[in-house]
Amino acid sequence: MSEIEIFRKVMPELYWCPRCNVPVFDENCGKCNGFTIKVRVTPPGDVRPAFKKDIEDLRKTLYDYFTDWNIVDFMLPRNKFVLLNKIEYPDAADEIIVDGQILGHRFYDVEKRLWRFKPLYNGVAGILKLKTNYYAIVALPRIRRRFVVHKKHIVEAKLPSRKGEYVAISTEKGNLHGIAEYVGASRLRVLKAWRGRKFLKIDAEGDFKVAIEANKHRLENLENEAIDFIKKVVDRYNLPVIVSFSGGKDSLATFLLVEKALGKIPILFNDTGLELPETVEFVKEFAEKNGVELLVADAGKKFYEALEIMGPPARDYRWCCKVAKLSPIANLVNTKFPEGVLSFVGQRALESTRRALSPRVWRNRWLIKIVAASPIQYWTALDIWLYLFKEKIEANPLYFEGFDRLGCWLCPAVELGELEAVAEKHPELVKWWTDHLKKYAEEHGLGEAWVRFGFWRWRKLPGDQKRIAEKYGLKIEKDPRGAPIEVTSFKVEEGVPVRVYGKIEGLRRLEYFQNLLHILGQVDASTSLDEIMVKTSDSIFRIKPSGEFILSSKSRTWKKILLNILSIAFRASYCVKCGSCVSNCPKNAITYGGEGVLIDLDKCTKCGLCNFACPIAVYSLPKLNIFKLLQV
Repeated sequence: MSEIEIFRKVMPELYWCPRCNVPVFDENCGKCNGFTIKVRVTPPGDVRPAFKKDIEDLRKTLYDYFTDWNIVDFMLPRNKFVLLNKIEYPDAADEIIVDGQILGHRFYDVEKRLWRFKPLYNGVAGILKLKTNYYAIVALPRIRRRFVVHKKHIVEAKLPSRKGEYVAISTEKGNLHGIAEYVGASRLRVLKAWRGRKFLKIDAEGDFKVAIEANKHRLENLENEAIDFIKKVVDRYNLPVIVSFSGGKDSLATFLLVEKALGKIPILFNDTGLELPETVEFVKEFAEKNGVELLVADAGKKFYEALEIMGPPARDYRWCCKVAKLSPIANLVNTKFPEGVLSFVGQRALESTRRALSPRVWRNRWLIKIVAASPIQYWTALDIWLYLFKEKIEANPLYFEGFDRLGCWLCPAVELGELEAVAEKHPELVKWWTDHLKKYAEEHGLGEAWVRFGFWRWRKLPGDQKRIAEKYGLKIEKDPRGAPIEVTSFKVEEGVPVRVYGKIEGLRRLEYFQNLLHILGQVDASTSLDEIMVKTSDSIFRIKPSGEFILSSKSRTWKKILLNILSIAFRASYCVKCGSCVSNCPKNAITYGGEGVLIDLDKCTKCGLCNFACPIAVYSLPKLNIFKLLQV
């Protein structure tokens, strides 16, 4: 099933009331009871309202395209209810909906490092109506995608001088419209075409008060269903209850619903060390104003410590979530709720395909004592905002300063366009991160483009990013990220027993390595650690301080044994005391030592759960040159 098909299963139909000029999730307006017009938004369709700062930013982007404020006022007046719909582009992009019509796309051009406007549908109709920049009337019976319009086809036009600009096009009869890219020499490459339409403009001024009334029945139904869901989940699990509170809009709505269902409930805030100061302050003030207990899962400096070992996090290398988010939460839950806890979270299906496919109640393998449940799983961002305004609740002020998403400000899931808002608010943070990335790129020969185009956000570049990288001559043979351990001089001698030879380069903290080996079997070592030996039921492993080792195994399980040993090497050598293994040990057999963790030999049952609960090991093992060989 494609991403679009997944989202279509969970996204509600969006309509627009032409009299009230507001969006409605029903075929009839809840305010005037009149008919509505269907708005065909691009999946995922998680529409959100544009606030004052958003509209000013949109108008500036339109001005950069039209270079005429009168045209901007015509296309996007300040007094309209505007929706934004996040869509798939190489970077940040939104569908702009005004008067119930799609005006076009606002997207961040990573090569030019600026926001651009791409007119579509009603935007194209408006350009053709005004005959302003840029447009072309063509003497063709039809226009279609990828077709190149030549000068001989154009009967009337106002064309740009620069390649890459967008041009509205129409057949002479106006029965077909489209958008094209100017490719030079009076030629246009058609990007998209559709049936022609007249420019639609509604005089009525919509606002939030009207939108709330127009959607009152949906909001009531959503609230009642969510409260009923909360009560049923509480009865089912019979656990202490908390609300996971990030300081964002979704967790705020979740708190309100839980409060209505259950009364005052503690809130849990995960301070990753990467939250913007405004968010930290908002959470503290919210807890004080509402008289609720605030539990803080504080990661301290763990992210920064792990960063020096692991390198920058990436979308396909998210060690940061385990170190700065999941481990601190697990540690707090183990202390405060040793028997487990039920956490209501602000997860929504339209945020990603993974969340769209997620059950409404679940457990995370890294948070084994938490049952998570989402009362707002099938709400849109617009539902959330209408509900918050209806309840007259103050939201995080960052939303009204151009921020769409909150949380870790340098999350690898962030788009470069979204980082612009952070740079505007906290330039010192973005400067620090950019300087760090430049230093890392220089040390590992990754090139300036790796930083400039945000390629650091992936270990393996996706197709659209790969095309940009190739354009600028960037080719990464092997991503260098991960703790600096490697296996060299590797050799396998088949037979009975199988003998495996090699050297673990980068191994350190041998006393911790020796201690952790106890999870595999009986460990013998000289007092000077000249050689460490561990015996399992069918294998013997010997290693010297230099890292040179011999593994003798009577069975084909030697791959699994060596993988466990290498995981222990990462854990011992580069532990940042995130606490993940401590939290995952069912026997409480792991404690903190001076530079790492230690196994209590009297409590350890050698279950091995801790060995692959370590984010340093889990995310570093795949970089080993023998990792694929060890896959069982």
